[in-house]
Amino acid sequence: MTRILLRAGKDPFDVIPAHDRRAWHAGGFFATNTGNLLFGDAVHRLLSVPGAEITVDGYATERTEHTDASAAAIQERYDHVVLPLANALRLEWAPVLDRLSALIERLTIPVTVVGMGAQLPLNDLTARLPAEVEAAQRRFVRAVLARSPRIGVRGQVTADHLARLGFGPAHVEVIGCPSLFLRSSSPRVRDERAVGPLGPEDGVILTVGTTTKPEVLPFIDRAAEEFPHLVYVAQREYDLALLQWGRDAAGLDPRLPANRDHRLYREDRIRLFLDSRAWVDFAADHRFAVGTRLHGSVAAIVGGTPAVMVAHDSRTLEVADYHAIPHRTLPSVPVDAGVADLFELADYDAFHAGVAERWSRLTGFLDEAGLAHVGSAGNSEYDERLAAVVPAPAVTTMRAPGEEGIRRIEDRISALQQALAAESRWSRRRIERLLARRTPAPPAPRGLFRRR
Repeated sequence: MTRILLRAGKDPFDVIPAHDRRAWHAGGFFATNTGNLLFGDAVHRLLSVPGAEITVDGYATERTEHTDASAAAIQERYDHVVLPLANALRLEWAPVLDRLSALIERLTIPVTVVGMGAQLPLNDLTARLPAEVEAAQRRFVRAVLARSPRIGVRGQVTADHLARLGFGPAHVEVIGCPSLFLRSSSPRVRDERAVGPLGPEDGVILTVGTTTKPEVLPFIDRAAEEFPHLVYVAQREYDLALLQWGRDAAGLDPRLPANRDHRLYREDRIRLFLDSRAWVDFAADHRFAVGTRLHGSVAAIVGGTPAVMVAHDSRTLEVADYHAIPHRTLPSVPVDAGVADLFELADYDAFHAGVAERWSRLTGFLDEAGLAHVGSAGNSEYDERLAAVVPAPAVTTMRAPGEEGIRRIEDRISALQQALAAESRWSRRRIERLLARRTPAPPAPRGLFRRR
């Protein structure tokens, strides 16, 4: 039995609804962005073979300041640590990398990094980060390479970034994003263009990131107007707060669909998914997906729906390039472009032509790391067991018409009451544990607090 500790928010078999405290505590089980669910679930499935026992860490591995004792506990309980890391090579992640490095440096078991990416601006893909940030990145990479043959990265931009830090092809393998293989080693995307042009009655999915440039905002308005059945699929923790509790996002451009006054909210055309299966199934029922969110496009592709991605930074661009996902960079999209214009770009011939080679590269990387995977060992029972689990439903707005809208409000009130009660119980238990650890203080000297 190989015991694997996997960096992921939740086990794919664990169903967590929107009102569950785990969706809110410490950044949520999806680490502020539900795109992480696709990434984590894909690697979980890849490694779920007979003879493997996988435990997800709930991101505790990176949120904890490790000691010799905590590292020893991991060393004793597990045979391999696997870290799917998305855009970890970015400015604000240096402290997290340092925490992970402090743990890895204490381990002797193998540590494998899968799909790590750098986040750099489109207009400067060779940008250097502050010296202290690059120092944290070097420390992390050195620690991993002492316990792994190579590091798996998302694309060439990241490989070039690591080369500038001193880690060349001998240390780095471009393997793309494993989330594209969430359900199959050979994903296929429908050619909806052969069916006919995109019309106003068709289902369209839109995704938008918070870093969206102002010039994209008119596109959102035009899309909402031209396609009455368009649905915006949100991914961030403040989107969950908006949908579940009606709390507007603070500090964002009001033209983004992140507040109750936005048209897409008022018309009940926003959804958020807390389970990758429900997300992919929803996307599969639409004709087209478009937007700036990487995993918004990935969910559609895995479901067989064509997507065109608007790349706005290095992380989106390099994945689109490597996997041959149809895309346009943000500056090259005409200001008057519409959804139908981008739909005509959804040519997946190159994507399909390279799938086998990309799968071979990913599984070859896992072979080199000493990790058994479904490509070699198989596990048909895994998909059957997962299919029997009913996923958490989509999180909706409270603006449905008629009786349905009233029922949603009632459900939210009930969920809020349950969440508050659970938070109260958790806080009370935490206080009790803290008090139990304290040594009773010695009595104060008599007269110390006597009034004068």
